[in-house]
Amino acid sequence: MIGGEVSRIEPAAIEGTVLVDMRLLGEMPRGARTDPSVDRTLEIEWLEAVLLVGRPIQCRKGSMERLFKLDGVPPHASRVQGRGDRLR
Repeated sequence: MIGGEVSRIEPAAIEGTVLVDMRLLGEMPRGARTDPSVDRTLEIEWLEAVLLVGRPIQCRKGSMERLFKLDGVPPHASRVQGRGDRLR
């Protein structure tokens, strides 16, 4: 295994995929090819105890919608408003 760091990020996504160039750190393993292409998922952020809820059926992309958001321990529900594709 060899470590690496992101050296360049393509500014535009293509079909939900963003191309990233990596600079490999350390020595290449024996038998490794030069200029390899690798398909991987990069973890940008890790969130604990998150419930992902799909966009409500009546909520159109870009519209302003209101939902309830749970916060705190014990949980408290508060009404939040945001764009339909970015409710948090």
